[in-house]
Amino acid sequence: MNRRRAAVWFGLVAAVAGVLVGPAQPAYAHAQLVGTTPANGARLDTAPAEVVLRFSERVLLVPDGVRLLDATGAVRGAGPARIEPSTPEEVRLPMPAGLGTGTYTVAWRVVSADSHPIHGAFAFGVGDVQVVPLPDSGAQATADPALAAAFWLFRWAGYAGLALLAGGALFLLLCWPAGWSRRRARRMLFAGWVTSVSSAVAALLVQGPYATGGTLGSLFDPALLAGTVGTDFGRYVIARLVLLGLAVPVLVRPTWYPQWTVLSAFALPVTWIGTGHANADANLLARFSDAIHLAAMSAWFGGLALLVVAVLPATAGRPLAVPAKVAPAAGAGAPAPVAEVAAAVTRFSSLATVCVGVLVVTGTYQAWRGVGSVAALAGSSYGRLLVFKLAAIGVLLWFGAMSRSLVRRRYVHSAVSTVVEKELALAGTGGRRGPGGPSRGSRRTERAEREQELLARRQLGWSVRIEVAIGLAVLAITALLVATPPGARPAAALPAAPVQTSTTQAPPEVVATDLPLDGGGRVYVQLDPARVGDSTLIVTVLDAARKPWDVPEVTATLSLSAQSIGPLPVTLREVRPGDYVSTGLSLPMAGTWQLAVKVRTSEVDLETVRVELRVG
Repeated sequence: MNRRRAAVWFGLVAAVAGVLVGPAQPAYAHAQLVGTTPANGARLDTAPAEVVLRFSERVLLVPDGVRLLDATGAVRGAGPARIEPSTPEEVRLPMPAGLGTGTYTVAWRVVSADSHPIHGAFAFGVGDVQVVPLPDSGAQATADPALAAAFWLFRWAGYAGLALLAGGALFLLLCWPAGWSRRRARRMLFAGWVTSVSSAVAALLVQGPYATGGTLGSLFDPALLAGTVGTDFGRYVIARLVLLGLAVPVLVRPTWYPQWTVLSAFALPVTWIGTGHANADANLLARFSDAIHLAAMSAWFGGLALLVVAVLPATAGRPLAVPAKVAPAAGAGAPAPVAEVAAAVTRFSSLATVCVGVLVVTGTYQAWRGVGSVAALAGSSYGRLLVFKLAAIGVLLWFGAMSRSLVRRRYVHSAVSTVVEKELALAGTGGRRGPGGPSRGSRRTERAEREQELLARRQLGWSVRIEVAIGLAVLAITALLVATPPGARPAAALPAAPVQTSTTQAPPEVVATDLPLDGGGRVYVQLDPARVGDSTLIVTVLDAARKPWDVPEVTATLSLSAQSIGPLPVTLREVRPGDYVSTGLSLPMAGTWQLAVKVRTSEVDLETVRVELRVG
């Protein structure tokens, strides 16, 4: 590596470090609940006229997303929740007339501006009642695991389809114009089109139940689909489908493919802005950066895929020059000559360098807004995923540098230009070599050059295949990042009202259970009392010898599936090795609560045990 190149890379690394160390602007994604009226745990003398939830950014309502429940779990007839146009970040729920003394829970579920659902619950009391704040009443971003997996899978497929279609078409336009007549190349574009259309339609179907807290069983609910179409998410996906529809005549009759390629390479990435974090950001620079980042990714990955599928394998093991009179038709998979391959790989090498520069600049800017500091990288799920993505991109850049070095040695600074000139000369004479034919020395030289060429292509092919595999991993991590809240803005700490107690105490009722762990360990759970109001949860982890087990981590969540409440995180405090307790745990209503306890027994082993707690 020469000094100039080293200085460039050093400057990029220094810029990345400097931006991450510096203070970040707030990144807007996954709305947070910043306050409620009444406050969580408040006791009021009279019933309020309405309940107000205030979020950090604008949100959207979902059907029956905000409900008022009494201590028995019955839904009280509150008016429909509404959002005033002047305050899109506030949700108001009118209270029913004649709301009497008792403890009430507001269970809510809304959709952030970035299209991801959030949910939570808080409690308040009216009259002389005992009210305990619900644990962690802020916004939670959990969803049905099957729906979350489907959301990730279809977004990953959408990214891959975008790269194959838009990036592949851009590769043909800028690097390999002759490739448009190649059957493999056009099949690759068609595969990208099918993948893009399928993933877009699937995303429309999944978004409805994903936003409302449903399951895969409600995937084809027409009411949910109609609701999705009326959101920013739906409008952007429909715009994507329209652009993909315009590609149909181009794929069938490629007369207008240059114009469509330029349009799709920049227009298709824009349709992804409204389906992710960028839609929640009012900063136009951040939205532009997101679209350019995606366009550079698709150009780079799409070019790599076409190199693997259509450019390099088409000539491997075949003669370098095929006389025109015996050459098969281009559409039948004719091997590309050296001149064509050399031009394609050298042009793509330059294009990939530009894409890498754009990805570094835009990716650094997005990381700065999403994480904010180096310390935050390890302090949030978003930061950890970003570290994995950066590591994968680092490996990808290393293999890319190897490929670029091979291209420069073989097709830029070597004697392969002489082979190209001979090939072009033969093409001009119809393959005739002259009256005397080639000499034995020239045949030996050409054979050696041919072997060197095939070896170079095999090496380049393996390097590019590895780049494609790593690129797929990067796209998978990117799809996970879209569904993960950034770490620049921590979850809002909601002020809880002071705990109000009454003179009446319910008789204690203890619920205890013993749950097995793999390897012979046990988890002992005790809820005391198992009644509405203030309780204490005790979790004890024992090893195979029935002794306290000092495991690295124990976490727990509570849910009431019958009322669509939770999962709500439970704060556990370690009192001694293997023993954990949560005091002042609030159970606002009767019913069968589901407790999920996650026990991390090592750095890689994590078990989840579940138990039902009947609360009277």
